[in-house]
Amino acid sequence: MFRILQIHRWLSLVLGLPVALVALSGLPLALWAETDAIAAPAFYPTKGAHDNAAINRAILAVTTPHPDMSLDFIYFPRASAVMHVGATMPSGEHIEVAVDGMGEQILGTRSHQGSVIGQIHVFHSRFFAGDVGRWLMFALSWALLVSTGSGVWLWLAQPTRKLKTAPRKPQAKVGARILHNLVGIWSSGLLLTMALTTIVLTWPGRLETAMHNHAHLPSAAPPAGKIARIVKAHDGTAKLRSISLGGQPDEPVRAIVENQAGMMRIIMIDTKADAVISDRLDILTSTNAFARGLHGGSAIGHAGRWLMAGASLMPMMMWLTGVWMFTRARRQIKQ
Repeated sequence: MFRILQIHRWLSLVLGLPVALVALSGLPLALWAETDAIAAPAFYPTKGAHDNAAINRAILAVTTPHPDMSLDFIYFPRASAVMHVGATMPSGEHIEVAVDGMGEQILGTRSHQGSVIGQIHVFHSRFFAGDVGRWLMFALSWALLVSTGSGVWLWLAQPTRKLKTAPRKPQAKVGARILHNLVGIWSSGLLLTMALTTIVLTWPGRLETAMHNHAHLPSAAPPAGKIARIVKAHDGTAKLRSISLGGQPDEPVRAIVENQAGMMRIIMIDTKADAVISDRLDILTSTNAFARGLHGGSAIGHAGRWLMAGASLMPMMMWLTGVWMFTRARRQIKQ
């Protein structure tokens, strides 16, 4: 028991702060659409409404001044009529262009990595350190797993422990200890989910997935307005979120839709037959998609995103209360 306590204490004290900072950066990522709208309001105007013809006009407005770019996706925000067209420049830079709801006016252009939400994502996934940062994130996820697991073990073992010596003076204020235990045990399931999914997503040799779950493939764009019509005929209640614009003309096109609960589905469309080939929940399409859905909460829709956003505050609270208890206990020992 003492060894488990030492592992929990020193692992949490030494690595708890970087783990907490990474977790905090997950809050805006869990709510990335809302965060991006605040950080870049010009990309999210509230007026106007697009139609299927406007989608094709938006793509044309983007490609006309840059005929050598490779289109990647067109994205439709939740609370705005604007359209975001993603593309790759010949230099390899990924850009995002905001086009108004009529598909006629370019509202702004930005580098994806240079945006606020893009920078937060780079920090959250790699600590701005490339492959080295990804290895560090892999190590920190194991630290979170062991720290949380050992904390749960210590909490469960408390009722069965027998005092072998006379009771000592409390080593920390009761309030901090109670808060530490309550936050720890009630958030342990979410923290373990964070740790395990991060291990899966950063596992050595596993390819990193795109932040917004779009395919980045070269080639000419499919008729996006036609895709939107097919999706609406297939499910008129779902909100079209994005259309992949890469791939060969004879290949199926991928569209992402969102239901009223906020759960994402992947619809594959045969443009020649004007038919839907498959319709599956995003989290069921791959191991990475499943882990990413649990990690950000999108696996259970809007409620899950807000739940994981709240959970991202827990590691910092655990670290602060843990440091308070440790320093308080050290002072009492000296006295």
